[in-house]
Amino acid sequence: GSGKFLVSAGAGDVDYLIVAGGGGGGNAGGGGAGGVLENTSGSVAVSAGTYTITVGAGGVIDAADDGGDSVALSLTSVGGGYGGPWETAGDAGGSGGGGGSGSSSGTNHAGGAGTAGQGSAGGAGAAGSQGGGGGGGKGGVGANASPSANPANGGNGGAAGTGLMGITAATVSYAGGGGGAASGTEGTGGGAGAGDGDANMGAVPNTGSGGGGLDATSAAGETGGAGIVIIRYAVAA
Repeated sequence: GSGKFLVSAGAGDVDYLIVAGGGGGGNAGGGGAGGVLENTSGSVAVSAGTYTITVGAGGVIDAADDGGDSVALSLTSVGGGYGGPWETAGDAGGSGGGGGSGSSSGTNHAGGAGTAGQGSAGGAGAAGSQGGGGGGGKGGVGANASPSANPANGGNGGAAGTGLMGITAATVSYAGGGGGAASGTEGTGGGAGAGDGDANMGAVPNTGSGGGGLDATSAAGETGGAGIVIIRYAVAA
């Protein structure tokens, strides 16, 4: 959860990984991953004082709910965009949500835009064939639903990104896009615990990954994963 980072005395440099909360899945677009910021080109200087840390929550399923922003060291990672509900585009965010499905008389619904340097765009949903686009991920854009298939196939979520650090040495992947739901083949999540389409299981917490889309015939759906903030610093021997 959120908290404080205390520098009790002196000054020094720290490394950081700031991941926002993933967007909730829609009907039937996959949620976009939370934005990711990390110091790939040098450390950040800190001095004695208390720094407020905010960790973004994951978005709620099918409620047009973006993930929450994560804030640390005066830097903000933007929450993932929600997956598009019926007849609605995916929302913009750190990574954009996938577009929702629509009626036969409608048009394809666009995926939401990603934030430059933090994530990628979501894929488009398909009108007339009940297929949602995949949410964008840190490592790649969400795939479009396939309107030519009947029934439609949902778009896969955009690939997760690899962080410079993790809670453990094995946990270095974050921010995969949620898979789009469909009346045909469901889209799969983009890794790092992102939700698959219509899998009735939320994204893994503290990954910033997007929730999978919700098919119209399902009773439950998927929330986005909460984000995470990691600050790394050297300790004198």
